[in-house]
Amino acid sequence: MTVSDDDGKREFSNQPPVIGTFKDYFLMVPYTWLAGNKESVFKQPHEIVLSESRARVYYPNLKPQEILGKVLLIDTVNYTVTGVIQDLEKN
Repeated sequence: MTVSDDDGKREFSNQPPVIGTFKDYFLMVPYTWLAGNKESVFKQPHEIVLSESRARVYYPNLKPQEILGKVLLIDTVNYTVTGVIQDLEKN
């Protein structure tokens, strides 16, 4: 995975897999949205929502709101960040 930002491009290897989902998933699971919202995601192809912990890895110096619009290169596809959600607490 490649992350591009103002500091240039950074490569990440051995990352947990990206999990695909549909917009309705966010209607069923009570995530707290730190940036973006469940009504506005996945309106365009190649959008991605990051968990708070994953966002901190890729963009450690940015606030969740500042991450919106950033681009991640996964395999050969550019994905635009349209949301950041708080990590779910584990039982």
